[in-house]
Amino acid sequence: MPPTARTTIRKLNDHYESLKEQVAHDAKSPATAGILRLATITALTFLSSSCTKIALTSKVPGKSYWSFTRRNGPKKLSRPVNESLFDFNCAALLQPLIEDKLRNISPVDRARLLYTVAMSYCCATDLLKTGDQKTPATYFECLVGHLIARAFSVNPRTQVEVLQLEDDEIDTLPTDFIFDLGSGKPKFHVPVKTSTRERVIQVFAHQRVLEWGAWVRKIQGDFDLPNRNKIGPQDSGSSRNLRSQAVESLSAVYCPYAPLLLL
Repeated sequence: MPPTARTTIRKLNDHYESLKEQVAHDAKSPATAGILRLATITALTFLSSSCTKIALTSKVPGKSYWSFTRRNGPKKLSRPVNESLFDFNCAALLQPLIEDKLRNISPVDRARLLYTVAMSYCCATDLLKTGDQKTPATYFECLVGHLIARAFSVNPRTQVEVLQLEDDEIDTLPTDFIFDLGSGKPKFHVPVKTSTRERVIQVFAHQRVLEWGAWVRKIQGDFDLPNRNKIGPQDSGSSRNLRSQAVESLSAVYCPYAPLLLL
C-alpha cells in the first residue's frame, strides 16, 4: 500500500530538520549523507507509488522533460524533470554517497544519482505543499554544501568578519557558504540558489563586500544553481509547453564530484 500524503510529509519534514541540524554541526560527515539517503528514498517511494509522469514539450534542443502529478490529490505539476537524468532505481548507488566513494562510480551514474537526490525531494515537496520555495532551496543548499565539504575535507562557515568603517570595529556578515582551506590556501565563497530570482543580487553584494574586506585576493566565488525551467500554458494536447531559460549549473568547478547538479 503506498504511503499516505500525511505520512510522506511528516517523514520529509523530519529529514529536512535533521539535515539542517547536521549540516550546521558537521556538513562533511557520513551522517549528513545518511539523512540525504533517507530523504531520497522517502521522496522516490512517494513519487513512484502515488504519482504519474506528465510529458512536457521541451524547447531545449536534445533534452526531454516531464513533471510529476499526484494520482489522487490536487492536480498540480511538480517542477520539470530531465528525463535522461532522473533515475527511479538509484537506491543501489546511495551507499557510495554515504561512504564517500562517488569517485568510484561512472560519471554518468554519478550525475544521475546526484540529480535524483536533489530533484526527488524537491518534486515531492512541490506536490505535497503549497507555495513552499524555502524548503527545497535549503535542502539543495545542504546537499551542495555536503558534497563540497567532503571534497575539501573542511566544513563551511556562514559568516565572515568585516570592518565597520565608521568606528573601526569588527562586525560579522552572514553569507552563503565560505570554505576556508587554511593558511596560505584559497577561500571559496559558494552561494547556492535554486532560482536565478532567489535573492540573486545578494550573491554579488556579498562577493563585493568580501573583495573589499580583509579577504581581498584570497577568496574566489562560485555560484551553484540548477536549471531554471518554466512550465508554460497548457497545449491543446496532453502535454504542456516547457519554456527553459538557458541557465546551466556552474557547480563542480572546484568539486571532484563533477558533473554536479544540475544538467
